[in-house]
Order: sequence, then structure tokens, then C-alpha cells
Amino acid sequence: MPGPSVDHSLYFARNWVGFFLLGVTNTLPYAMVTTAANSIADSWKRPQFVPTVYGAAGSATIIAKIVNAVLVNKVHYGWRFLVNSCFLVIGCVVIAMAGNFTAAIFGIVVVGAGNAFGENIALGYLSGQGFDDDLVNAWASGTGLAGLLGACIYVLAVSAAIWIMFSGAVYSSPPPTPFIYCTLYLPVSAAIWWAFLIITPTVFIYLLSFMKIIIPPSDEVIRSNGIQHSIANRTSTTTYPGLQTTTTRPILY
Repeated sequence: MPGPSVDHSLYFARNWVGFFLLGVTNTLPYAMVTTAANSIADSWKRPQFVPTVYGAAGSATIIAKIVNAVLVNKVHYGWRFLVNSCFLVIGCVVIAMAGNFTAAIFGIVVVGAGNAFGENIALGYLSGQGFDDDLVNAWASGTGLAGLLGACIYVLAVSAAIWIMFSGAVYSSPPPTPFIYCTLYLPVSAAIWWAFLIITPTVFIYLLSFMKIIIPPSDEVIRSNGIQHSIANRTSTTTYPGLQTTTTRPILY
């Protein structure tokens, strides 16, 4: 039996919010990397390697998109969203905890791959599952806000480090906390690592948007649009007179 049918037109605003949040959370780690590229290189005393940071961020883009193209008819969207969320978390944590420049570059490559993979998944999900074409604007708006948000987090992280360094509180007794101690005796740019940890929980919003906020179009909309879906992206099948159609329900929903 097919799952309960949902009238897509009634959920346009909700889906707009869902794809907007997908755009923000998928792009935010990548935006942080590009915004903090100079500080990342300087913090490891590699100012001449700033282009390497930018290059690492985009180095896995083609590979990620090819992998998604191979998996599009074999692996459910839910699993691909889940795998990509792992990429985003691992990338941010590795950058934040990197013990050397090479490890930081590895984390940046993972973040870049997650950004490209997530973009392909989201846009493929939007166009391939019968959503309103205008929802592309929601995704684009989210990615645009991510760039601004990444810059703001960068500025706030550095500003907080400077404030702690020059605040009278750091000279008071008892001795400063470990966070204040690290900020005092490490370069101010080291505060960027804290910024990457701060944005890591946004991955939960990423998954929540797909699992709970976005409502797939109804079977009627799918049939009227003449969209055919692969078995990998469907969960149940029902037969209508003279027409076979399937029902979209995300595995992780």
C-alpha cells in the first residue's frame, strides 16, 4: 500500500525553509574555509601556501560529483544525505583538531568534497522528486547566506580572542581557564579552530531539514509532472489503471 499522499502545493513554504536550511548548513563549512584561508596558512607558519588552502577546498569537487552520479540510481537519497553529513562533521573536526598543516589540508579536502557532494544530492533531490522549480531559489539563498555567516563567525572568533587577550580578566586570580590560557599563548588566528567546532552542530540542522522539514510531493503531482524515479529513491510501489507509479518516502524520515 502507498504511504499517505501529500499535496505539495500546501507545503511550498515549509519546503522552501527546508531547502534554504540545506543550502546554509551544507555550504557553511566550505565558506568558513575560504574566509579563513589566510589565517589557516598563517597559523602553521605557511603564508606562502594560501593558494594551497583554496586548491584543497576544491580539489575533490569533480570526484564527489562523479561518485554521486554513479550512486544516483543505486543508493537512496537518505543514505547519501547521511554520508554527506559525516563528511561535513569529520572535515570540521579534523581542521579544528589538526596537529599539523598536512592534517588541516586533509580536513579542508573533506569539507570541499562534502560541499560538492551535498550540492549534487540536494539539487538532484529537488529536481528528480517533483518539487517546485522555484525551490531552487531557496537553496541558492541558503548558500548565499552561508558565505555571509561564515565571514561573521570568523570575525567574531578573532574578536573574542583579541578581547580575551587584552581583557583584565586574564590577569586575575585564580589562574585563567584552559581556553583563556590557550588563547593567550597561541596566535590569535588559532581562535579559528574554535570557530570550526562551533559550526559542527549545524549538521544536525542539515539532517533535520531532510528528515522532518521537507515534505516530498504527492503521487498526483509526480504523475502530472511525468517524473520517473529509480528504485533506489523509492520505498513502495502501487499500480493504477494503465499507470504504474511509486511513492517517495525518505528512508530516514
